[in-house]
Amino acid sequence: MQLLVPDREQSALLAAGEARAVGGEACPEAWASAPGRAVWALEKDGALIGGARAEAGVLTGLYILPPWQGKGYGRYLLRAVLRQPGHPAAVAAPGDAAGFFRRLGFAPQPDGLWRRPAPVSDGVVWAQRALAEALADKPAPVCIDATCGNGHDTVFLAGLGGRVLALDIQPAAVQATRARLTAAGYADPARYRVVQADHAGLARLADREGFAPADGVMFNFGWLPGADHGVQSRAHSSRTALAAALELLAPGGALTAVLYSPGYGPQEEEKQAVLAQLTGLDRARFSVTAHPGHPGAPLPVLVRRLPV
Repeated sequence: MQLLVPDREQSALLAAGEARAVGGEACPEAWASAPGRAVWALEKDGALIGGARAEAGVLTGLYILPPWQGKGYGRYLLRAVLRQPGHPAAVAAPGDAAGFFRRLGFAPQPDGLWRRPAPVSDGVVWAQRALAEALADKPAPVCIDATCGNGHDTVFLAGLGGRVLALDIQPAAVQATRARLTAAGYADPARYRVVQADHAGLARLADREGFAPADGVMFNFGWLPGADHGVQSRAHSSRTALAAALELLAPGGALTAVLYSPGYGPQEEEKQAVLAQLTGLDRARFSVTAHPGHPGAPLPVLVRRLPV
């Protein structure tokens, strides 16, 4: 695939397609290069797939032609545009495409534009962003928060627009997660299930609750903040849960695991056992990316199941 400046015919095709999508009139001039405006066309084997345009450093249009929609080309095009010299630093209010841009890390700002926050070192935030980007082409993903804790990851998953199953072995975590979901406006029990359960039984639970296969799974190991530190995930049960989650993943799905350790004790044992499990996965089926920070910082890992 290659990114090109569209010719007159391509500009007309992009304008006509965009007009049909939004119910307006075609404006080929908007898809033609001009002072202060950058326009790109995405081609594959000589066929026009879509295009993007930016004015004054703001992305004002991104469109994929119907035969190519739903296949990941929108995400590919946006990434390619953001790698260009002088790339747009913001997105105009995306309207119906808000979910697409949100899943790729963009968020609305006080000036009305959408921007991606600066890179962060926080492992939990990195895991959320990585999963959102991995699932950007799934408008209603089926997700599991296998260690819901205080519910932050559960609310994040609910914001991706699909269904969420959250579980934790501690009653306090279940109560906190339910309260946080309700406060965030995610109270429909048919879409957001929170249950008290050990993640070691994830395979049976996901099947029973109708969450298999899953598009996304999140693990945040260790203990519940503010609770008894004697109750925490352990190496054996965590490896069992991860093995089940990896088998639950649909092709193209993704899993994140955030690992903690002071460098000794049960958490270090768990961290090393999980790392060995994930880095030893079959690379013909999975890709694995870790994001190490400073020593002692939470270590997030992203696992993606490759498409069939």
